[in-house]
Amino acid sequence: MKKSYFIFPFLFLSLLSCSRGILGDAEDTIGLERREVLFTSGKDSIELRTTKGDDWWLSSISTSDTTYINHSVKDIIMEGGGLYVKKTGRKSIFIRVESNKTGMERRFSIVIQAGNYFNSIEIRQKTGD
Repeated sequence: MKKSYFIFPFLFLSLLSCSRGILGDAEDTIGLERREVLFTSGKDSIELRTTKGDDWWLSSISTSDTTYINHSVKDIIMEGGGLYVKKTGRKSIFIRVESNKTGMERRFSIVIQAGNYFNSIEIRQKTGD
């Protein structure tokens, strides 16, 4: 029984020390100037900038039913579902949407990554008249 007195405090301290580091909890190293963009129903575009690091890459883009995943950090262009995204410089990203002829608002999500840090840009595109 005396051994259990030594094991429980050790186990408690081990759990306490592990709980401080949350998996995926990383400091923002990208610094997006905007995390939400609203586009008109027609073909539209915007160029956004980052304020911190410049060593980020395009990780994925998602529509309501499909996710397009980037498998190489060297690829600077991603497209799918009427969305075109390009890393145009070390601190800039160009986003273009095609005309929305679906009759419903479209939503996209662009995920960019720098090491273990992920950030996203949420995009809404109005419906055409």
